[in-house]
Amino acid sequence: MKNCVHTGNDDGLAKTLQRKVSYYVTSYLFSSAMTNQHSYFARHLRALSLKLMEANADICASLDPTLKPTWLSLIERMGGGERVTVMDAARDMGVSHVHVQNILKAMKKAGVIASTADPDDGRRTYYELTVPGIQLLPKVRQIRDAMGAAAREIEQETGSSLQTAVTDFVAALEQQNWQERVTRKLK
Repeated sequence: MKNCVHTGNDDGLAKTLQRKVSYYVTSYLFSSAMTNQHSYFARHLRALSLKLMEANADICASLDPTLKPTWLSLIERMGGGERVTVMDAARDMGVSHVHVQNILKAMKKAGVIASTADPDDGRRTYYELTVPGIQLLPKVRQIRDAMGAAAREIEQETGSSLQTAVTDFVAALEQQNWQERVTRKLK
């Protein structure tokens, strides 16, 4: 499961915006109009993503007020003593370098990670967990396990896997992208 996009720059504002969107998202997700708009699936995925992001922020805050959802995968990766660079983290997470830099900046400001310049290449910086970051690791693993269990529960209830469906959809788009497919149908 992907972590939310929130960078931690203004927790109050972001949380307020997410909560205001939440009413719309909830009512939209369960409306009959949604089932009649298959061609607007990106809107449905965005609505679902916003709802999950809000929930993830609340889940993290309930276990530790300093913990942010965007930190989960990085903390877990660094949990075995591994150092990461911005480029490695961006590639692993499938997000931009700027996004990872913002996450790492917030983590460093909170004292969860420390940075060290690469002695062989001054352009590269390594990040690793500090003692407070290591102390978050059990909570991160608890959240990861609970999210996995919740996803499996939904899969059992619905008889389908959203992750598998999205993965298959992405694979199909890699064979022929969305624009090509839609353009072909317009002819």
